[in-house]
Amino acid sequence: MAGPSTSYYTGYEGRQQTLEAGARPEEAPKPKKSRARWQRRIEGTESNNVIEVARKYDDYLAHPDVLGYREVAEHFDVTKATVSYYVHSCAGYRRISSNG
Repeated sequence: MAGPSTSYYTGYEGRQQTLEAGARPEEAPKPKKSRARWQRRIEGTESNNVIEVARKYDDYLAHPDVLGYREVAEHFDVTKATVSYYVHSCAGYRRISSNG
């Protein structure tokens, strides 16, 4: 005589794969692209070149009335982390190109 059937699914706790009892939860919907990003893509102003994007953020950051990455992020409708990543990437490029 068989006991009650329990279903299992694999999940993750940190980076460790675990076996969880019960039904698999529904997947969360993927985040949608922002309206501003779609608009930039339609207009053809969205650039995938890391150096171009970094220079664009760096140039805006150089304005005297801009206080920090947060204002740059709000202006370009991106996250502060994105601005930081690109600006630091551009700084590395400037060091390499100035050395020769």
